[in-house]
Amino acid sequence: MNKRGMSPVITTLLIVVLVLVAVGIVWGVIRNIIIKGGEDISLEKLTVDASIKSVGVDEAVNNISVLVRRNPGKGNVAGFKFVFSDGTVNEVVTRNTPFVELEERWFSFNLVMNVSEVLTISLVPLIKLGDKEVLGNIVEVYSVREGGSVMPPPAGCSGVPNPCGSAVCGSAVNGSCGNVSCGGCTVPGESCVVGSCVPGGNVWVADSCLQTDVQAVIDDVNTLDGDTVQIPAGSCTWGDSGSYVSVNKAITLQGAGQGQTIITLSETAGSWTAGVIRISAAATVKSMTINGVDAGNRVSA
Repeated sequence: MNKRGMSPVITTLLIVVLVLVAVGIVWGVIRNIIIKGGEDISLEKLTVDASIKSVGVDEAVNNISVLVRRNPGKGNVAGFKFVFSDGTVNEVVTRNTPFVELEERWFSFNLVMNVSEVLTISLVPLIKLGDKEVLGNIVEVYSVREGGSVMPPPAGCSGVPNPCGSAVCGSAVNGSCGNVSCGGCTVPGESCVVGSCVPGGNVWVADSCLQTDVQAVIDDVNTLDGDTVQIPAGSCTWGDSGSYVSVNKAITLQGAGQGQTIITLSETAGSWTAGVIRISAAATVKSMTINGVDAGNRVSA
């Protein structure tokens, strides 16, 4: 009986079929990996951006306040992770709060670590993708000692001449290169507030620009001569029914900047002899916009 081997054509076809089957199996595995990994890959991780504009430290109660600004860029931000570092130990705090583009907000933290030893604060956005939250990239590394960003600029970015302007501390936007450090305060006891080194051991931040919130910080027993009371960005009305803010301590009452902190005087606010801001000590009021009829005469000293 003659034995016949498998024809070359059939052998070739079988090899082709086996190769196709193998390719199909491998592709199935790779596809699953791609789909699974794709859940953590999103353009929003590259477009979401935010920065730390200011930091206030209250050593008496081991509290640190951080002013965050979300910069332009698409993405659904559901909150941030704040990473506080003393150079050796990191303390991570998560704040789940939606954040829209161009919004600014103060966050207050009572840390486990000593706030006087915090060197840097890193900011990581939580991005909402469907029904999931994923971590974005680190968008900010803020030096508490220098009072500004220490994030390295992206390759190929375009800076601007003198981005800090007259600021001697803190940070400023340097074109498309993000924030750049403007230096820090070297005199003991000074703090950086909106680009200026302010005398005093503490910067106290009001909960909002509301008149009652600002007065509460001024009246607090921990607020002493030489301190700074910072008013967050926002628009508020002061002076209803002749009410006023009493500045009876040698402090600096400072807003977040002209056009950022906007105080509108009520139609029922007092005049020069009964001002909306009554100063009875060697105090300074600056970095805010005051609107209203006869606004220049609504501060008495």
